[in-house]
Amino acid sequence: MNWGKLLKKRAALAFFCLVTLYPFTGLDAIGIDSEDVTVISEINCQNLKASQCKTVFEIKAQYSGVITIVGDYLSDNIGLVTVFTNDYKEIVTQNLHELNNNISFLSQKGKTYNIVWQLKGEVQEVKWSINEIEQPGISYINAIEVSAAKMQTSHVGSMDQWFVYEAEESGEIQIGSFGHTNENTCLFVYDGTGEVVIASSNYYNGTLQSQATLNVIKGERYFIKWSSAFSTGSYSWEIASL
Repeated sequence: MNWGKLLKKRAALAFFCLVTLYPFTGLDAIGIDSEDVTVISEINCQNLKASQCKTVFEIKAQYSGVITIVGDYLSDNIGLVTVFTNDYKEIVTQNLHELNNNISFLSQKGKTYNIVWQLKGEVQEVKWSINEIEQPGISYINAIEVSAAKMQTSHVGSMDQWFVYEAEESGEIQIGSFGHTNENTCLFVYDGTGEVVIASSNYYNGTLQSQATLNVIKGERYFIKWSSAFSTGSYSWEIASL
């Protein structure tokens, strides 16, 4: 699935719950002392328990990838789970934990996330665990380094895939999937910050493929994102000097 789209949708749908249940910008506002926060580590990550008295957990991401909250499948207990950035000012995702419903969110290596549970009144305890998966190319932070050549993109899990290209010479280059696949592809090229789009392409020359031509400067880095908006498969693409 497309994690970015799904998580934004879930956060939007559940935002009214957050306002009602957690209208705060820090732990003090809900009466929780920092000493009551459970720090998740490799030692305890597979044997966690949320209860009426223990609701806030903290995890520092080991990888840039995906963190998944896995519930106890023997239990049909339901609790609202909200994942915040470390300053509690941004919701990463929010959803109900229920039977056979794991909750996943994108993580950035070294960044701290706070997981806050609110259990139903009759629920005393929920057993759960954390799984972390490293996923190269999940964002520009851990983009896959490439050179001018033919390459492969895979949207496993319906995720975008990021690459970074360092210009070998100044001049024009062409980036595209045109002529290499029948997949419906969507291309974005960013500057060295990974935030400013400098080229994009979809439906190139009346096809479902992408192709963009741009001027590059030797030694400068350019981020390339293949979006999973229209494809969940794998396909070839190429960077070529002109």
